[in-house]
Amino acid sequence: VVPNTPKECVIPSTISTIGKYAFMGCSGLSYFIIPSKVNRIEEGTFEECTGISTVNIPLSVSQIGNRAFLRCSGLTTIDIPSSVTRIEGDTFAGCTGLLHVTIPSSIIYIGDRAFQDCTNLIYVALPTSIEYIGNGAFSNCSRLETVSIPPSIKTIEQYTFASCSGLRSLIIPSSVTWIYLYAFANCSKLADVYCYAEIDPRVDFGSNPFVGSEIEYATLHVPESSIEIYKLREPWKLFKETVKINPMFSLTFMVDDIVYISYQVEEGVAITPEYGPKK
Repeated sequence: VVPNTPKECVIPSTISTIGKYAFMGCSGLSYFIIPSKVNRIEEGTFEECTGISTVNIPLSVSQIGNRAFLRCSGLTTIDIPSSVTRIEGDTFAGCTGLLHVTIPSSIIYIGDRAFQDCTNLIYVALPTSIEYIGNGAFSNCSRLETVSIPPSIKTIEQYTFASCSGLRSLIIPSSVTWIYLYAFANCSKLADVYCYAEIDPRVDFGSNPFVGSEIEYATLHVPESSIEIYKLREPWKLFKETVKINPMFSLTFMVDDIVYISYQVEEGVAITPEYGPKK
């Protein structure tokens, strides 16, 4: 395919495979139909197709390759079908126009840097099916405000949410036993961390996964019986204060049955949503 030339592309319905990097750099491509017989979107297939705003992936697709939509900066929304079980490395990295993404409960794996530099991503719901979230998977998603790690996750990898400069609230489930280097580094607006583990998650020796996040001004919420344990150990003792966890509730805005943004609200706390639901 010659870069920058096609604006519309309708692939014949008989096609079941689209080759690697087939449409790479076709910045003028704005309309595309993936035939229902295609079972895999190969590596780099739509890389740097900056004119594409939406993609409808048919249920026939079971795999999406590395870099498949890398730097598709015009992409605003993506619905991943339930036939897909893995989001590979760099799949949606650099999709700076992406506002929200629907991750189905079929997904068990999110690869390294899968959503890195999605600087307009407002909200992502991580289903409880996910077993692994890779290094830097959501790093530099600067508009993310709330992150809730699913209880299926046991370790939080390096740089997973690093430089999410808009992140204010973080929920770490009791399943997490280890947090690696710089996992939440440079999240400078972080105000509340909710850690449900009775035994504090371990970190790399001598490291602080919250470095640059100014946690000396943030509040750590933990089980009441574990407050003193957290106050004695790095990096948890660096928080401004450590308090008991109160019951949490979810407040979710939806547009056309798609989650637009969601908040985790602690009992007794009033919030004013920063973003209103709109199309």
